[in-house]
Amino acid sequence: MSELVPGVYERLITEALAEALASRDEGSFAVARQQLDWLDDALARHVAGALRRALATFGEGDDALADRIGLVAEVLRAVAAHDDALGLPADLPAPTRDALTWVAQPAVGVARPKPPARPE
Repeated sequence: MSELVPGVYERLITEALAEALASRDEGSFAVARQQLDWLDDALARHVAGALRRALATFGEGDDALADRIGLVAEVLRAVAAHDDALGLPADLPAPTRDALTWVAQPAVGVARPKPPARPE
């Protein structure tokens, strides 16, 4: 873990941070018990960051998409064991690089909807 720079923090205490704090002089830092909703958000951000770093290791090769989808599916399956609202397999990502960008009303007559202009 990197050196702790003096300042104000609101940071999740990881094992590495706890070890770094244990080596500091008493009174040179402060911790505060947080509400569970703050902790839930901090833990989710921590997992999201770790997942993003892991996904970046797959590169751009032919198997990269399948590897990314596989890792995310593994994480979601672990989450689903504790979340009845997560509907598997429906909530698993499809094996595509595409993302939905718009939905139009059904066409009436000869008029055909056009997608809105997207900022580049």
